Amino acid sequence: MKILSPRPTLPSLLLGSTALLAGCAEQAVQPETTASYSNARQLVIAPMKMAEDCFPSQPGYQYRYQFSASKKLDFNVHYHVGSKMLNLVEERTQQKTGEFEITLDRPYCLMWHNHGSDSVELDYQISQIR
Repeated sequence: MKILSPRPTLPSLLLGSTALLAGCAEQAVQPETTASYSNARQLVIAPMKMAEDCFPSQPGYQYRYQFSASKKLDFNVHYHVGSKMLNLVEERTQQKTGEFEITLDRPYCLMWHNHGSDSVELDYQISQIR
């Protein structure tokens, strides 16, 4: 007696090709980011929480940022080297405008910490200027 395997149906073929494509997508190499970065957001930071905006960049790029908050926050601009976080700017303030230049090929971050007992509204923007 000869055992025949069932002929694949169109839905099972589509399902198999979708799984194959999904597997390929997980291993895709991400292209190097050379486009300019900008972001503008309004958000609320809960008590004892933080907000962070990190972005890839390249040496020589320059950025301008500004923010205002409903109460003072601990603010910094930083990047990481190994397990160390190195701050370019560090200040407790309610509003600030500033610029910085990228010196190392790694992500840089803006970070706000709310150490208070009330939520804080934050409005910020960052944009590449060079």
